[in-house]
Amino acid sequence: MIRINLLAEAQAAEELRRRDPVKRAIWGAAFVGLLVVGWVVWMQLKVMASERLKETTDRQWAAMTNQNTFLTNQIARTGEVEKKLAALERLSNSRFFSSAPLNAIQHCLISNIVVTTLTMTFSYNNNEQIKDSKGKLIDIQSREDVSISVTGEDSAAEGEGNHVKFTRKIADYPWFKTNLRTNEAITGTTRAGKGPEGADSTHGARFSFTLWFPSKVR
Repeated sequence: MIRINLLAEAQAAEELRRRDPVKRAIWGAAFVGLLVVGWVVWMQLKVMASERLKETTDRQWAAMTNQNTFLTNQIARTGEVEKKLAALERLSNSRFFSSAPLNAIQHCLISNIVVTTLTMTFSYNNNEQIKDSKGKLIDIQSREDVSISVTGEDSAAEGEGNHVKFTRKIADYPWFKTNLRTNEAITGTTRAGKGPEGADSTHGARFSFTLWFPSKVR
């Protein structure tokens, strides 16, 4: 039996239409276009997110800069306050400290000796090295040296050496024995002769010496 397909031509045309390369190209181009549009939208979203992040970062940086400036100023002010407090503490300590040696010196006075001037000196050496008890060098922040310069007049005869007796009495006095440093506690002992270079004939010859206290390491 012979069958004749009267729709063969129409079916062939339909199949050819389905396989048309131009149509497939159009669909491919449309797909690629959608991908490009999606990529552009995604990149735009990333740019917008980056801009928001930049704005947030800029605000945080400005706040940190302001805070850093504030802290820097506070640190500077704190340093100034600490310096003033240290100076006040030294002044307070010197006032309390000075009364004890003054009181002790008046108990060491001998006849023909008049003390005319007492000068207390505080000197500071910062960031240096000293030797410990074992002779090892150690770094310290500050070393305070205290001394008292004593000047006066000795009206006794030059040969009597009253100013020397005065210094010996100071060295033997209990308070000075306890508080003066062990080595070279009294230095610079001098005595000028009577007359124009030393003192007038009414008063005695001028003398001077220096009392040294142990260094304080801080």
